[in-house]
Amino acid sequence: MLKEVSLNSNTIPYIRACLAQGDTVSQYLLDLPLEQGAVTTFLPPTVNLETITKFEVGGVVAKQQTYVTLANLIGSYFKQNENRVGLFEAIEQQGDKYLSSLTVPFMTHKNEVYYILTNQSYDGAQIMTILQRARSYPFIGILTSALHMAGRGQLESDELKELVAQTDYILVGAYDDEGVLIWRKGVKL
Repeated sequence: MLKEVSLNSNTIPYIRACLAQGDTVSQYLLDLPLEQGAVTTFLPPTVNLETITKFEVGGVVAKQQTYVTLANLIGSYFKQNENRVGLFEAIEQQGDKYLSSLTVPFMTHKNEVYYILTNQSYDGAQIMTILQRARSYPFIGILTSALHMAGRGQLESDELKELVAQTDYILVGAYDDEGVLIWRKGVKL
């Protein structure tokens, strides 16, 4: 069982560095006032306190435990409102032959692919599949709100900007992408 650990504002440069490596959504996220949010992570209760801020170092948390914890967080988030959306950057690009065989919902923006979870289309197995398929190094996802979100199609820049503007959580890989940092909107560090 992992425990939630609060982190301080020293995590923001790491989050920004990860976002700077990401796709269009990540670039838009860089414009958010990240200092006006709270950052936490989930770690084993026995973790060495000196390793908590060594985000590039692995061996801190088991990746499967992180997936289970994130799946629970996402499920709880979706239960709060029917307009919730999870969007995760993918390594695939538009035009990849593999995309036609995907069993999880995705949308594209230019050449980028984003896995999509919505209140209307998610279940625990689908969340786990998307978390495992989402791009690593860095892993980046958001939990946000949207009135209308399908499962396949093209996202325009203004739609991505709106999703980013409504972002409640930013999920960024940490601990050699075995763990995750979770930024929450609205709580100052």
